[in-house]
Amino acid sequence: LEGGGMLLPLYFELGIKYPVAARFGPQGEFVGMQRLSAHDVWLQPSVFMRSPTEWLALMRDHSGQRKVGAARSTDAGQTWRDLPPLALDNPDASVAALGLNPGVAVLAHNPSTTGREVLRLSYSADGLQWSPVADLASVPPAPPGQPTAESSYPALAWADGSLWVSYTEQRSRIAWVRLAAAPAGAKP
Repeated sequence: LEGGGMLLPLYFELGIKYPVAARFGPQGEFVGMQRLSAHDVWLQPSVFMRSPTEWLALMRDHSGQRKVGAARSTDAGQTWRDLPPLALDNPDASVAALGLNPGVAVLAHNPSTTGREVLRLSYSADGLQWSPVADLASVPPAPPGQPTAESSYPALAWADGSLWVSYTEQRSRIAWVRLAAAPAGAKP
């Protein structure tokens, strides 16, 4: 944040569900908190910058609509406005977004309305229209009576010139993938 502060995306999940952002000053002092969305079915926000003033929050959808929720700030996270849900299916699962450069963002998400068997990496120039890059994990659906197969709860980081993706497998272990940087001007 301007002046060296930090914005931490959080959410409430007691009764109604909604995303918030806690703001901290340069010395780590709590400055305040605001809602990222008026929806009470979007949660687990993943916030990334498109520019110093334009930020996007992409969120898990806990409604029957099953799409990735989105909100935008045009004042560096001070205020937020809901956008229409993205054209990305979401099985009520968390997403992870990361802005790599202006005009380059990546998203790890489950691209289904019914299950978390596939974890996909997608690319976007504007943060709203996404194109698949690769499936990071794909497990066959579980047979009837067996625990549901899933790869979920992704996290993204950029380190050592590479994209690092971690996620849970079967909610029992952590997996990670390290993807080398793409050539300049190319999609990751």
